[in-house]
Amino acid sequence: MELHETNNYIDDLFPIGIYHVTPYQCIPHGRGYRDLHWHEELQYVLVLKGTVTFQVNGIDYHLKENDVLFINKSILHVSTFMSSNSCYISLNFPEKLLDFYPNSRIHYKFVSPYTDSCQLTAYQFNDSFISEQLLSIYSLLNQSNKEYDIALLILQLWKKSIHYFEKLELTKEEKEAIKIIQEECKKVG
Repeated sequence: MELHETNNYIDDLFPIGIYHVTPYQCIPHGRGYRDLHWHEELQYVLVLKGTVTFQVNGIDYHLKENDVLFINKSILHVSTFMSSNSCYISLNFPEKLLDFYPNSRIHYKFVSPYTDSCQLTAYQFNDSFISEQLLSIYSLLNQSNKEYDIALLILQLWKKSIHYFEKLELTKEEKEAIKIIQEECKKVG
């Protein structure tokens, strides 16, 4: 079985996907429930109803209604349990959406220290702001001419997520790598 998932976006010029998952189906069609996989995109999961368990790199995350799970890029994960009445939405998008433009200072200061971190494979939130951002994105995704609004919501979601990610303990090697990146950024700008 192929573990790598390639997300098929409705619009390749705006590569954002939201999946609605129940124990019985995934809309639009995707890997869904009990299907171990990984992908290059960042992923946020919001439990809308019931309880769901995700396994990320062998660690179980037990989620209830309004809980959010961030899953970093290229990380093996699977939803291993869903109560019979449960459902969740999953937002997937490439990290480059957060960069503003290629090789930006934003990327080196606020994106890659987290998306390239070995420490940050997943993070569980119970934060109403993050839940509301995901619901807003979900409600706007099928409306026309809302790409800019969605992109701004994703940036706000990421900014709030960083607030939590910063509290993670980094390894000595990761701290050194971040210091080198920050020093290089100072030289550039």
